[in-house]
Amino acid sequence: MLLYTVMTQDGAEQRDVIAELVRIHTAAMNVPADFVHSIFPTYSRNQAYVAANHSPVASILEVIRAGHTSEEKTPLVQALWKMFQDNTGISDSDLSVALQEIPPSQAMDNGGIMPDVGHETVVVSGPPQILEELTRPEQRIEIGSDPTAKA
Repeated sequence: MLLYTVMTQDGAEQRDVIAELVRIHTAAMNVPADFVHSIFPTYSRNQAYVAANHSPVASILEVIRAGHTSEEKTPLVQALWKMFQDNTGISDSDLSVALQEIPPSQAMDNGGIMPDVGHETVVVSGPPQILEELTRPEQRIEIGSDPTAKA
């Protein structure tokens, strides 16, 4: 389970950001793309501030499963920051990026309770058709493996 909430001012470019969020997260955390969900709420011009000054603030809040190491999380935050600036031109003072962790047992995604980090082949519960699909050998992804490599 992963949810990105990317808050921007109306009119901010988002098209390239969506694909890049998925690419960066799947590479950094070695999880399938369908673990990545994102929403892009916007606000009206002059509705955001840095200090007491109107500013085109952008914020990326990522909710992830607890259990990832600092060595995984820090480069992820840095890559998201750089990607967002490269795609939008937003300044350092107008951008914030944060991770929020929740225990996997307190999240559901794709019809099942999320597995602990590193145990993505384990599906705790879900409708039978989803369990069957997710437990097929070709759907399993082991942490540290290349999901595109042939066996």
